[in-house]
Amino acid sequence: MPSSSSPVDRPRITKPASSAGGPVYEYRGAVIHSNEKGTNHAFTLDGFFHGPRGYWGGLGHIDVVVGLADTWLDTGRLPSPYVHKR
Repeated sequence: MPSSSSPVDRPRITKPASSAGGPVYEYRGAVIHSNEKGTNHAFTLDGFFHGPRGYWGGLGHIDVVVGLADTWLDTGRLPSPYVHKR
C-alpha cells in the first residue's frame, strides 16, 4: 500500500497542546492524538485495523506510532511485536 508521503517525513502538529489535552498530529494520513506528557497516543488511519473504540491507542513515544504507521503503509502488515501467532 504505497503512500504519497515519504517515511522520512515527521509528524506535523495540526492542533497545539492546550488545557484540554496534548497536541494532535498528522502523519502520512494518520491522525494522532497525544496526552499532555506525550506518553499516551491514540490514532486513526484509513485501512488500518482499529479496536472496538474506533482507534488504536497505547503507551509510548510518538516514534512508536510513526513506526507502526510506516510499517502498515509500506507493507500492509503490522510489525512483529503486534502480531500474535496461534
